[in-house]
Amino acid sequence: MVALGGRDVPVEKLCAILWPDAEGDAAHHAFETALYRLRRLIGVDQALVVESGHISLDNRYCWVDAWAFERILSKVDRMIRADDTSRRRERLGHLMDRALALYHGDFLGQEENEPWTIRLRERLRSKFVRRLTAVGARWERMREWDQAIACYQKGLDVDDLVETFYQRLIACHAALGRKAEALIYYRRCRRTLSLVLGVHPSRETEELVRRLLEIRITP
Repeated sequence: MVALGGRDVPVEKLCAILWPDAEGDAAHHAFETALYRLRRLIGVDQALVVESGHISLDNRYCWVDAWAFERILSKVDRMIRADDTSRRRERLGHLMDRALALYHGDFLGQEENEPWTIRLRERLRSKFVRRLTAVGARWERMREWDQAIACYQKGLDVDDLVETFYQRLIACHAALGRKAEALIYYRRCRRTLSLVLGVHPSRETEELVRRLLEIRITP
């Protein structure tokens, strides 16, 4: 239900996804049973509102981690655009820690082949990557390299297929003169992308390594 927006979700659509093989009124009976059990589980009937053939979650009575994650990232956006102060830096770091505590990787990753999960999964992942990269870039502009490294490393701990995180970690370590550490991240990037996705690092990554580390990359 959350994957479909969580609000004004057509019951017919939900039934078709959850009980695709049900015939006649069987899907609707299954829906009514599931609705009853879910309301009992939550403990508040008003948390799930069914009206005019649509079902909605009422966020006054239930908390959804995906929604909380997006609200926090909206606050991160505002903090990034605000003037820099030591207090705002601390607040920004706290907000990103809260966001990372909620985002543990792909939304419904175990259902990755289900088309109804794709839209929200990609939206959450895109927001995660963009916001964390923006926060890291802010630290880089202030030449707070270790803070930037910690930021990108947290992102990598959650999703080690984001090539941008590797690129920025390579750049930050190179800025500190830590060529060995930068090379470790490049090799990790190459190994991970090859094993999981069957691809090589992008040309951008290869050029970054050549330029910053002044080494020759071998296939």
